[in-house]
Amino acid sequence: MTYNLSSKSFINSCGFGLSITDYSDIMGRIKTKLVKRKSRELMNSYGDQMSDDFDQNKAIAEKYMEFPSKKIRNIITGYVTRMKKNQA
Repeated sequence: MTYNLSSKSFINSCGFGLSITDYSDIMGRIKTKLVKRKSRELMNSYGDQMSDDFDQNKAIAEKYMEFPSKKIRNIITGYVTRMKKNQA
């Protein structure tokens, strides 16, 4: 038996009042443990050099850490930038 998860009847029968598309407005993107751990390491070690500028943080991160890919580097740097913006 298959269920159409986006149908109103399935959502209402499960007790949810919001549709699947409504949750994207409420919830943010989930970060993995790797991203959070490496971001904390960067902030603890080089937090005084970090700012709310993504490109500057990317250069600092490249200087002090090795990343398996550019995508991971950008995700970690973006998370650090967001953390600095929230601190200010």
